[in-house]
Amino acid sequence: MNNEVGRIYESKNWFIRHYSNKYLKKSVELLDAKEGDVILDFGCGEQHLKNVIRKGKIIGYDIDPNLSDVDDYKKVKANKIFACQSLEHLKHDELIEAIEHFKSMNPEKVIIATSTDNIISEIGIKLIRSVSDSHDTHYSDYKTIHKLMGRYFNLIRKRNIYTLNIVSEWHLKTT
Repeated sequence: MNNEVGRIYESKNWFIRHYSNKYLKKSVELLDAKEGDVILDFGCGEQHLKNVIRKGKIIGYDIDPNLSDVDDYKKVKANKIFACQSLEHLKHDELIEAIEHFKSMNPEKVIIATSTDNIISEIGIKLIRSVSDSHDTHYSDYKTIHKLMGRYFNLIRKRNIYTLNIVSEWHLKTT
């Protein structure tokens, strides 16, 4: 993995740094971490979330075991789930499996940030990731992710960040 991808929040490029911190800030606002929360940071990368949230316990999970706090996110008992720029990298069957496991965790809320997959976001991705790495491939678009999330969760609110990203808050459907 190219470590520059994990350092977009400190990028020397003003736009990349500003944009990345803007969607992270909106995501963290929607997460609304409190003391006592257990937060699964799904696709944590270099665990930047731990640098910006001081409340609750953050448990990072990433496909790269060197970046993870746990080997298997399915064993985490979290009341909040944070998936920032990670779900779009899952193939359809992996995405369904992850969302079903999120449901089984019975979280208070799930926060998702995904790119909008429009021409502007494609240009933004190329700016941020000028060197090929394992994170370049998007298998799922935000519309598919939102449709699958809608099976088990209610969309509470979403924010569009410069037409590049959608940050959304989801709550588990009650019967």
